[in-house]
Amino acid sequence: MRIIIEMIDGEDEAKVRRMFNADKCYRALQAVRYEIFRPARRSGFSEKSIADAFAKTNEILVQGEHGDSYGAGHELLDLLEVKFNEILNDSNLNLDDY
Repeated sequence: MRIIIEMIDGEDEAKVRRMFNADKCYRALQAVRYEIFRPARRSGFSEKSIADAFAKTNEILVQGEHGDSYGAGHELLDLLEVKFNEILNDSNLNLDDY
């Protein structure tokens, strides 16, 4: 594939740099999804400092809607993941499309 880019001014140059960084941004967002949200539900965090902090927050129990209780860390992470996905949706980004 060959792309020819004609730049008019400095603003165009900035847009071109953002375009070339788009793949890096996509990979960074995927890393957030798979290194922050997924480990909390699966295998745990690989970084000890994060794992320790998450364990401490989970010592605080939160009462669920159905009478169940779970760690506050899980509740916080769930809320952050919802917000993360809302931001992606509001930006018309779907990380699963690529």
